[in-house]
Amino acid sequence: MPHSKAENAEKELRQNGWLGRILVYLKSLGPGLITGASDDDPSGIGTYSQTGAQFGYAQLWMAIFTFPLMTAVQEMCARIALHTGRGLADIIREYYP
Repeated sequence: MPHSKAENAEKELRQNGWLGRILVYLKSLGPGLITGASDDDPSGIGTYSQTGAQFGYAQLWMAIFTFPLMTAVQEMCARIALHTGRGLADIIREYYP
């Protein structure tokens, strides 16, 4: 009979000690870590650097409005992926070929 994720995590913790704890933590981050880091591409870093040099902190107030919107979009994408087992691009491609 297949083991649940919790049983596998507990087994890994017992076998590997502190290293097992780190591995379980990294596995729990999963696609969220990749999604969070995917915005840091070279063109984005160049754009952010130029904008920061030109405007300084003058546009920081926009983060108050854009962060909740960005969080909502990420949450919706994650829920769709958890429910369907497929990514957003795959679902969009199915409905809009």
